[in-house]
Amino acid sequence: MKVLKLYAWGTHFKKAIEKLAKEEHKWISSMLLRGSYSTHLVWSTPVFVSTATFGACYFLKIPLHANNVFTFISTLRLVHGPIRSIPDVFAVVIQAKVAFTHIVKFLEAPELKLQMFGTAT
Repeated sequence: MKVLKLYAWGTHFKKAIEKLAKEEHKWISSMLLRGSYSTHLVWSTPVFVSTATFGACYFLKIPLHANNVFTFISTLRLVHGPIRSIPDVFAVVIQAKVAFTHIVKFLEAPELKLQMFGTAT
C-alpha cells in the first residue's frame, strides 16, 4: 500500500516540476532574447554612428575630405572596443553586487545553537 501512495505522490510532483520547468523556460528564453538584442545593438552602433555622422555632414554641406573621414573612422575605431565592453561591465558589476549581498547576509547571520542539532555521544 505504501508503494502505491508513493507512486501517487510521484505524479503530483512530476506535474509540479513540469510546471516550474515551463516557467523557467520562459524566463531563460526572455533573458536570451534580451541578450541578443543588446549584442545586436552594441555591434551595430558603429555603423549607425558612421552613417549618421556622414549623413549630417552631407546635409549640412560640410566637405568630406579624405583626412576628415580618415580621422573620424580611426577615432571611432579607437572607442569601438570600450563601447562593446559596456554590457559586460554592467553584468559583472551586478553579479558582484549580488555576491557581496549574499556574503554579507551569511556573515551577519546569527550563530547556530548546538541544542538544535543534539549532541553526538
